[in-house]
Amino acid sequence: RDSSMRVVQAFRRASLAVSSRTLGRTSILRTREVEEIKIIKRIEMRQASDIPDPTEWPHRPVMVCVNSPVSSKLEAPKYGEGPLPVGVPFHFRSELFEGMCLVRMKDVTSDDPDGGKTYFTGRKRLFQYIVQGRFLEEIPVSNVLTGHEFVRPLKKLPPAWLLRTGISLIERVAPGLKVNLNAEQPSALAILAATAQAVSGDAPGNEPDIRCNDIKEDLSILGGIFKEGSITSAKRKKYLMNPKDASKYAYDTESIYTFDFYQNLLDMKTHSLDLGVAKLGLSKNLNGQPIQIMSKTLDGRYLFSFQIWHEKLLPKEKKK
Repeated sequence: RDSSMRVVQAFRRASLAVSSRTLGRTSILRTREVEEIKIIKRIEMRQASDIPDPTEWPHRPVMVCVNSPVSSKLEAPKYGEGPLPVGVPFHFRSELFEGMCLVRMKDVTSDDPDGGKTYFTGRKRLFQYIVQGRFLEEIPVSNVLTGHEFVRPLKKLPPAWLLRTGISLIERVAPGLKVNLNAEQPSALAILAATAQAVSGDAPGNEPDIRCNDIKEDLSILGGIFKEGSITSAKRKKYLMNPKDASKYAYDTESIYTFDFYQNLLDMKTHSLDLGVAKLGLSKNLNGQPIQIMSKTLDGRYLFSFQIWHEKLLPKEKKK
C-alpha cells in the first residue's frame, strides 16, 4: 500500500509540474499575442474632410499638417490643426519626442524663399525634411521606424506576384525593411536611423542648426562601432538596417538627435515621382491619401506624424 501511495504522489507531482510548465508556455504565448496586437493596431489618419479648405492653404497646392488622430499627445502648439510652415522650423511634441521639424520642397511656396533657393540651387534634390530633438524615453534604435502608412488600400498597383517578388528581393538586402502594399492598410516601414541621409547625436547646445545646408554625419555618441566618429553615412545605413545590429544601441534622453532626409525623386509641386525621363503621378495610386513625415515605435506609439497633402488628392467638391 505504501508503495502504491508513493507512486500516486509521484504521479501527481509530475502532473503538477507539467501543468505548471504548460501554464507558463500559455502565459508566454498570451504575452506574445498582446505584443503582436500592439504592433498591428489599426492606423489612423486625418481625411480630406478633416483638413482646412485649400483656399486657406498658404503653400497651395501643398499643405503640411499634424496627423493628430495617431495620438492625442502629438501637437505643434503654435499651429494646432492648421497648416504648418514650409521652409522654416516649427516646434512639436509627442509622448516620446520633443523638438523641431523643417520641411523644404522645391518650387513650392516657402516661408523662407531665400533659404529654400540657397538650399536647392546646384542640387538635384527636390524634397527635404529634418527632425531634431530629444527622446523622452530611452528606446532601442531597432524599435524606432519611419516610412509611410495608409488607412485604405492603394490603387492600380502592379500584379501581386510582381510586387511579392520585388519586395522579397528588397527585404533580403535590407532585413529591417517591412513592406506590405497589398494590405487593407498598406505600409512600408524601415529603421529610422538606417534611412536618414545624415544623422547626428550631440550634447545639448552642440547640436547643428537645422537651417544650414548640410548636416554632418556623427553618431559617436552611441559608442560601439560609432565611437570614433569614422563611420560614413553609407556604412551606418547598411549596419543599422539589420535589426540585430541596431538593437545593440539605444537613444538616450539627454542627447539631441538630428535626422536629415532628402531625395531627388519626389516632386511635391506636381505630386509625382521624377524619374528623369518621365514623371509618374502619385494621386491615382494613393487613393486620396497623403504621404507622411512620420516615425513610430514597434509597439505603435508615435514620435511624430505630419501629413503632406496635395490638392490633387482632394475630392472634386473640395477643389475650388
